[in-house]
Amino acid sequence: MRTKILFFLILLSANVLAQKINEEQVPKDVLIGLETIYPDVKVKSWEMIDGNYYASIKIDGQSGKAEISPNGKWLSTKFPVGEKELPSSIIKYFYDNYPGFKIVISQNIEEPDDNNFYYLKIQKKGLNQDEDGELFFDLAGNLTKSTAPEIVKPDSKNESAKKDDFFEEDKPVKKSNKRIEKEEEIEEEADVKPIKKAKVAPTSKSVGSSKKSRKDEESDNSSNADVPGTVKKMFDKKFPRTEDVSWEQVDSNYVATFFFRINDQKAEFAPDGKLVSTTTIMDPKNIFRPLENYLIKKYKKYKIVKAEKILYDRMYQKLFPEKKLKNYYYVEISLKVKGSKVPQINKLWFDGVGAIDKVEEGYNEDEESNYDDSEDDSSSKHDKKFKNETEE
Repeated sequence: MRTKILFFLILLSANVLAQKINEEQVPKDVLIGLETIYPDVKVKSWEMIDGNYYASIKIDGQSGKAEISPNGKWLSTKFPVGEKELPSSIIKYFYDNYPGFKIVISQNIEEPDDNNFYYLKIQKKGLNQDEDGELFFDLAGNLTKSTAPEIVKPDSKNESAKKDDFFEEDKPVKKSNKRIEKEEEIEEEADVKPIKKAKVAPTSKSVGSSKKSRKDEESDNSSNADVPGTVKKMFDKKFPRTEDVSWEQVDSNYVATFFFRINDQKAEFAPDGKLVSTTTIMDPKNIFRPLENYLIKKYKKYKIVKAEKILYDRMYQKLFPEKKLKNYYYVEISLKVKGSKVPQINKLWFDGVGAIDKVEEGYNEDEESNYDDSEDDSSSKHDKKFKNETEE
């Protein structure tokens, strides 16, 4: 009985503290503060909680809640994120380390000084469970802070076996016999050129193994030295504890290629240190489910040779709205061409939720010069129909 009364009092106090208000009741400083951060944003409703003002807003089709202090200072904005939209490294970390738990809240939170991160509140499954905790990740999906229960590490003898079992069981789509046969047939096809990986700094095993390795190391060190200090400082802040970091300059921006846990990553920075975008190199066998469903439906035989997830920094999007930067997925697939030993490489772009946006069909350079539309019989009727639909 005492527990019920206490619960009722908590709900009552929450209702008192959280008060819905009209826009006419919002101070001018608060309205200006919100407009400064989100120009031309549409506000659905206003609330006042613990003296601060909360605006329910919608940006690029995504709903969120911005917190503004009474003097107009923007404090934070929280955007709900579905489990499927979280970086794959976050999902893997959660399911690998917290079996028996569920995700209660998942958000992308923005704070001043470009402090953007993912937040998860997790809770033990079952009724009347009070065991919970919070997990914080950076934009690349790296764990930065945790208040969750301590993880019980497996015995060293069973650790590798458990890890292998996890990766075998954690598949986004259960493969049918037809899908397995398709993959086996693809393996028997003509050799496909592997993805050309970005050059990374040589590890301790490779250093000194040859003159070429030393030369590569000197080149890497030289390129790293050319990166502005503001860029390096922001990189260290956004992506702590990374491995095998290498840099290259693309136009006027700087791109870092690095590895963390299970994924290769790329991060693009403007010369003044602002983060432009983060690219996650996805495992072809574990890509975003809507992408995989699309490929299975549209192509009879294919092999994924490249898959990337590109996320633009939200603050950078706000600073340059004219660029209309949208998050997207990029995939390259290899298709066997009738009468040719050289596979066809198709490039596909998907929007942030996995819907197809653009398809570019291409041929290897050796084949392209001899290619004639009038004599093309390499595609099936289904593929030709799909090509016409995408071109329209």
